[in-house]
Amino acid sequence: IITAAHCLVHREASRVQVLSKLHDLRDFQGDRLDIHQWLIHPDYHPNNSRHVNDIALIRLRQSLDPDIQPCCLPSKGSSNYPKPKSIAIVSGW
Repeated sequence: IITAAHCLVHREASRVQVLSKLHDLRDFQGDRLDIHQWLIHPDYHPNNSRHVNDIALIRLRQSLDPDIQPCCLPSKGSSNYPKPKSIAIVSGW
C-alpha cells in the first residue's frame, strides 16, 4: 500500500488499520486489515510544509481479497520507467 508519510508519523502500526472496499464512512461495509510494518521515506521531515518525500509503504499482515487489484507499475525489465526526478501524482481515497 502506498500512502502519505504524514498519515503515519507519531503513530504505532498496532493502532492503525487499512480499510478496503469502503465507500461510505457512515455505513462501513468493508474490510479492516492489520498492518505488519511500514516504511517512511528516509528523507521525509514532518515539519516541512512543502511535504517533500511525503510517501510511505505499508505491508499488511494478510493478503487483500482477490477482487482488490494493484495499480499497474512497470516491470523490473521495462524500459517504460519515468526519468529520475520526474514529478508524479498519486491519488486515492
